[in-house]
Amino acid sequence: MNVNKHHVTVFISSAMRELEAEREIAQEALAHAKMDPVAYELFPSISQSPMEACIDKVKKCDIFVLILWKSLRPAVEEELAAAIKNNKPILLFVKTLLDGESRASNTSEFLTQVQQSNEKQSAFSVSYRPFRGLAELRQILCDSIAEETAKLYRMPDYTLAKHELYDLGTEIIAHARKRLFIFQRTPSLLLGPRPYLDESKSRKYERDFYSSLKEWIQTRHENPDCEFFCLFSMSATQTELQKYGLLDHADYLARLRVTIDEYDHIEESSGGRFMVRMTDDPVSGPHIVGDDRFAVWLFGGDDAVAVGVRNEKLCDAVTRMLRTRCRLLTARAICEEGSTSVK
Repeated sequence: MNVNKHHVTVFISSAMRELEAEREIAQEALAHAKMDPVAYELFPSISQSPMEACIDKVKKCDIFVLILWKSLRPAVEEELAAAIKNNKPILLFVKTLLDGESRASNTSEFLTQVQQSNEKQSAFSVSYRPFRGLAELRQILCDSIAEETAKLYRMPDYTLAKHELYDLGTEIIAHARKRLFIFQRTPSLLLGPRPYLDESKSRKYERDFYSSLKEWIQTRHENPDCEFFCLFSMSATQTELQKYGLLDHADYLARLRVTIDEYDHIEESSGGRFMVRMTDDPVSGPHIVGDDRFAVWLFGGDDAVAVGVRNEKLCDAVTRMLRTRCRLLTARAICEEGSTSVK
């Protein structure tokens, strides 16, 4: 959200005639709060089709507000889909029904889906607030927008010890619903927590991080809205295996092979949404990126220093770069396999 350059922009989506008064109240409340309301009725004359113009505005907005009552129109569904695709914060306000009022079946189905998704902590989840009167809508809209924008001004998280770094990583994993990207020199996901050969002797914070990471992948790899990428250094991992004498332990190497095969299978079954890749390039880290939180390890050792920030747009940018890197590595591996088979 570019709050240093302009007011926060809030796209208002709803059935226009059905909720005409609610749209006016939302626009007034946002303008009064020094925000920029974005609504179709405020658009100037443009050469684009109305739907194209709305989708462009959704892509550029900072927050997406959806107001529902009886119907969920096709245009609103398209706007919502664009907000989800572009990882916009979604605030949902639902006008409650009185006796004799009813909702269209697709609207009821959508609200049921929202409730179930929130209960399951799935990738698609939204803030869901009921209202009836216009004054109530004004108040909860202002409160919800204030809470959402307050995230911009939170102080960065920081750690001063190794266990705090792992705790921060575990916390990011616990709150990630749609994505998780990890960049490490050596992949704890594959190798396990140190000292590798006897997990019972490892430090609790390392075990917690490792267990949380495995559980996140196992419970989400079948969800088409979730993605996971892990990058690690091949040379650093080889050095780690030699350092701990793991290359001489047949049982450990056999378990490692099973683990690698497991994640290869997950990658294939997920269509490449879940991916583990090694690289020959220099690797710094670790870095971990969730839905809206990013953490980087600046100094290692027991007196570790790490910084974490809560910024969804930063996380979007970092994941785009890591996603591209993973796919380049995949393409390179395919090319190398092809040249080897030709030879």
